[in-house]
Amino acid sequence: MGFSSSVEPVPSALATTPPGDQEWTRITANLRAVFEADVLEDGIDHPAEQIIGEVLRSDDDQRVLEWLRVLSSDAENPSFAASVLRCLGRQASPGTASWRAGLVQTGLSMENVEMRDATVQAIESWGERDLVDVLRIHHEPEPWLRKYIQDVIDDLGA
Repeated sequence: MGFSSSVEPVPSALATTPPGDQEWTRITANLRAVFEADVLEDGIDHPAEQIIGEVLRSDDDQRVLEWLRVLSSDAENPSFAASVLRCLGRQASPGTASWRAGLVQTGLSMENVEMRDATVQAIESWGERDLVDVLRIHHEPEPWLRKYIQDVIDDLGA
Protein backbone atom coordinates (compact mmCIF):
# COMPACT_ATOMS: atom_id res chain seq x y z
CA MET A 1 0.00 0.00 0.00
CA GLY A 2 1.31 3.45 -0.84
CA PHE A 3 0.52 6.92 0.27
CA SER A 4 -2.60 8.63 -0.98
CA SER A 5 -1.84 11.26 -3.59
CA SER A 6 -3.03 13.99 -1.21
CA VAL A 7 -0.54 12.99 1.47
CA GLU A 8 3.01 14.27 1.53
CA PRO A 9 5.60 11.61 2.35
CA VAL A 10 7.44 12.15 5.62
CA PRO A 11 10.91 13.48 4.79
CA SER A 12 13.78 11.19 5.72
CA ALA A 13 15.33 14.16 7.53
CA LEU A 14 12.88 13.42 10.36
CA ALA A 15 15.04 10.47 11.24
CA THR A 16 17.69 12.89 12.51
CA THR A 17 15.95 16.16 13.29
CA PRO A 18 12.90 16.84 15.42
CA PRO A 19 10.02 18.51 13.63
CA GLY A 20 8.99 22.03 14.57
CA ASP A 21 5.41 23.02 15.35
CA GLN A 22 4.50 23.39 11.67
CA GLU A 23 6.07 20.01 10.99
CA TRP A 24 4.02 18.41 13.80
CA THR A 25 0.88 19.94 12.32
CA ARG A 26 1.75 18.62 8.86
CA ILE A 27 2.57 15.13 10.15
CA THR A 28 -0.66 15.03 12.19
CA ALA A 29 -2.60 16.07 9.07
CA ASN A 30 -0.83 13.35 7.07
CA LEU A 31 -1.75 10.76 9.68
CA ARG A 32 -5.38 11.85 9.58
CA ALA A 33 -5.35 11.69 5.79
CA VAL A 34 -3.86 8.19 5.58
CA PHE A 35 -6.30 6.88 8.18
CA GLU A 36 -9.18 8.33 6.16
CA ALA A 37 -7.78 7.01 2.85
CA ASP A 38 -6.89 3.50 4.02
CA VAL A 39 -8.62 1.44 6.68
CA LEU A 40 -6.25 0.13 9.34
CA GLU A 41 -6.63 -3.64 9.22
CA ASP A 42 -5.05 -6.39 11.31
CA GLY A 43 -2.08 -8.02 9.62
CA ILE A 44 -1.85 -5.48 6.80
CA ASP A 45 0.82 -2.77 6.62
CA HIS A 46 -0.52 0.77 6.74
CA PRO A 47 1.14 4.02 5.59
CA ALA A 48 0.68 5.51 9.06
CA GLU A 49 3.12 2.93 10.43
CA GLN A 50 5.85 4.43 8.24
CA ILE A 51 5.00 7.97 9.33
CA ILE A 52 5.08 7.01 13.01
CA GLY A 53 8.25 4.97 12.53
CA GLU A 54 10.05 7.94 10.95
CA VAL A 55 8.94 10.25 13.75
CA LEU A 56 10.11 7.75 16.37
CA ARG A 57 13.58 7.83 14.81
CA SER A 58 13.81 11.56 15.48
CA ASP A 59 16.58 12.81 17.76
CA ASP A 60 14.06 14.62 19.98
CA ASP A 61 12.75 11.61 21.92
CA GLN A 62 10.96 13.51 24.67
CA ARG A 63 9.01 15.79 22.32
CA VAL A 64 8.19 12.91 19.97
CA LEU A 65 7.00 10.65 22.76
CA GLU A 66 4.91 13.41 24.33
CA TRP A 67 3.35 14.24 20.95
CA LEU A 68 2.53 10.56 20.30
CA ARG A 69 1.12 10.22 23.82
CA VAL A 70 -1.18 13.19 23.22
CA LEU A 71 -2.32 11.90 19.81
CA SER A 72 -2.98 8.39 21.11
CA SER A 73 -5.01 9.57 24.11
CA ASP A 74 -7.18 12.19 22.41
CA ALA A 75 -10.63 11.50 23.89
CA GLU A 76 -12.20 14.06 21.55
CA ASN A 77 -11.03 12.06 18.51
CA PRO A 78 -11.20 8.48 19.76
CA SER A 79 -11.07 6.72 16.38
CA PHE A 80 -7.99 8.69 15.36
CA ALA A 81 -6.38 8.12 18.78
CA ALA A 82 -7.11 4.39 18.61
CA SER A 83 -5.58 4.20 15.12
CA VAL A 84 -2.41 5.97 16.31
CA LEU A 85 -2.23 3.59 19.27
CA ARG A 86 -2.67 0.54 17.03
CA CYS A 87 0.16 1.80 14.81
CA LEU A 88 2.33 2.40 17.88
CA GLY A 89 1.62 -1.19 18.81
CA ARG A 90 3.11 -2.23 15.48
CA GLN A 91 6.40 -0.50 16.31
CA ALA A 92 9.15 -2.42 18.09
CA SER A 93 8.94 -1.24 21.70
CA PRO A 94 8.60 2.52 21.13
CA GLY A 95 9.82 4.80 23.89
CA THR A 96 10.80 3.39 27.24
CA ALA A 97 9.11 0.65 29.23
CA SER A 98 7.74 3.28 31.64
CA TRP A 99 6.44 5.39 28.73
CA ARG A 100 4.63 2.36 27.28
CA ALA A 101 3.21 1.51 30.72
CA GLY A 102 1.89 5.08 31.07
CA LEU A 103 0.42 4.96 27.58
CA VAL A 104 -1.31 1.68 28.45
CA GLN A 105 -2.65 2.99 31.76
CA THR A 106 -4.05 6.05 30.01
CA GLY A 107 -5.55 4.00 27.18
CA LEU A 108 -7.24 1.54 29.50
CA SER A 109 -8.74 4.40 31.54
CA MET A 110 -10.49 5.89 28.51
CA GLU A 111 -14.26 5.80 28.33
CA ASN A 112 -14.20 4.85 24.63
CA VAL A 113 -14.14 1.09 24.11
CA GLU A 114 -12.30 1.42 20.76
CA MET A 115 -9.44 3.14 22.56
CA ARG A 116 -9.33 0.47 25.27
CA ASP A 117 -9.35 -2.24 22.59
CA ALA A 118 -6.50 -0.51 20.72
CA THR A 119 -4.57 -0.40 23.99
CA VAL A 120 -4.96 -4.13 24.52
CA GLN A 121 -3.93 -4.75 20.90
CA ALA A 122 -0.76 -2.69 21.47
CA ILE A 123 0.07 -4.68 24.61
CA GLU A 124 -0.44 -7.91 22.72
CA SER A 125 1.75 -6.72 19.83
CA TRP A 126 4.57 -5.59 22.11
CA GLY A 127 4.38 -8.87 23.97
CA GLU A 128 5.69 -7.36 27.20
CA ARG A 129 5.09 -9.42 30.28
CA ASP A 130 5.51 -6.30 32.46
CA LEU A 131 2.33 -4.85 30.96
CA VAL A 132 0.31 -7.91 31.99
CA ASP A 133 0.09 -6.49 35.52
CA VAL A 134 -1.56 -3.36 34.14
CA LEU A 135 -4.12 -5.57 32.39
CA ARG A 136 -4.72 -7.62 35.54
CA ILE A 137 -5.71 -4.60 37.63
CA HIS A 138 -7.92 -3.12 34.89
CA HIS A 139 -11.67 -3.64 35.46
CA GLU A 140 -13.18 -3.88 31.98
CA PRO A 141 -16.98 -3.37 31.77
CA GLU A 142 -17.34 -4.64 28.18
CA PRO A 143 -17.66 -8.48 28.19
CA TRP A 144 -16.01 -9.14 24.80
CA LEU A 145 -13.08 -6.90 25.67
CA ARG A 146 -12.79 -8.45 29.14
CA LYS A 147 -12.46 -11.86 27.42
CA TYR A 148 -9.85 -10.50 25.01
CA ILE A 149 -7.89 -9.04 27.94
CA GLN A 150 -7.95 -12.39 29.69
CA ASP A 151 -6.73 -14.09 26.50
CA VAL A 152 -3.83 -11.63 26.27
CA ILE A 153 -2.97 -12.16 29.94
CA ASP A 154 -2.99 -15.92 29.36
CA ASP A 155 -0.89 -15.63 26.18
CA LEU A 156 1.73 -13.32 27.67
CA GLY A 157 2.09 -15.54 30.67
CA ALA A 158 2.17 -15.57 34.40
